[in-house]
Amino acid sequence: MAKLQKRDLSFLNQAPLKLEKTFQLPYSPKEFREILIDNEGWTQWFEGMTYCQSLDSVKGGVGSKRAVHLDNMKVVEEFIVWEPEQKWGFTAIE
Repeated sequence: MAKLQKRDLSFLNQAPLKLEKTFQLPYSPKEFREILIDNEGWTQWFEGMTYCQSLDSVKGGVGSKRAVHLDNMKVVEEFIVWEPEQKWGFTAIE
C-alpha cells in the first residue's frame, strides 16, 4: 500500500487527480457548516462511509483530526483549512 504524505493547500496546483463538484444545497452556509462538523453524522449521508469520528476534544479547526472508514479504506484526516461558512479542507495523513 502506498504511504500517505501530509499535504498543504499548495498541492492543489500539482495534484495528479482533482475531484471538483459544484451544486446547490437547501441549507444556509451556517446550517451546512453544522452538518459538516458533525463527524459522526457523515455515515448517514456520505455513501460508502461507515465510520467517522473526531480524534480531538474540539471538533474542527486547522490541525484537528478525524478517523474515517470508506468502504475498504481507513484513514486519518487532518484539517488544513477551516474558514467557517467559506472554505474547508483536509489531507489524509495515515
